[in-house]
Amino acid sequence: MLQTLALPGRDRHYNSSGRRFRLHITDMMPAAKGWAKWLVRNFESCSNETEIIMSRCHIVYAIMRGEPIQIGKMIARSIKRMITGPDSYTGHPFVITTLCRLREVPIEEDTDVITSAERPLGQTFFKRAVRDFEEAQVAAAAPQPPPPAPQQEQHQ
Repeated sequence: MLQTLALPGRDRHYNSSGRRFRLHITDMMPAAKGWAKWLVRNFESCSNETEIIMSRCHIVYAIMRGEPIQIGKMIARSIKRMITGPDSYTGHPFVITTLCRLREVPIEEDTDVITSAERPLGQTFFKRAVRDFEEAQVAAAAPQPPPPAPQQEQHQ
């Protein structure tokens, strides 16, 4: 999974107990980065788009492999986290509103109407992602400096 999602030479971040915890968005391949941003902007609400937790990495990996994704369960899980989480974050209701409208679910008129989704991932985003990818390839190919020589303690 890491070879598909991460730039060459990049790794996951680990928590204090040594478990894989997240992959930073700047460490991701351009396509994986695009899917991750799309995922957190539309389906998996979170307060931080730059740190992709492992469950979201698994979803991005499945998307990139063309595997089916259970959107309903994903949205339900996200809503449950918003409701029951100790520090909840109100996510992006645009997708839920759109899906309900497509299924003609009766809605209550409200003045707090969401008129559009997040800004689309455009040319600037992908140019930056490709530049980051190319820089990571160059950095991974560069020879690593030798480790510093151990210093001897001098006793008097």
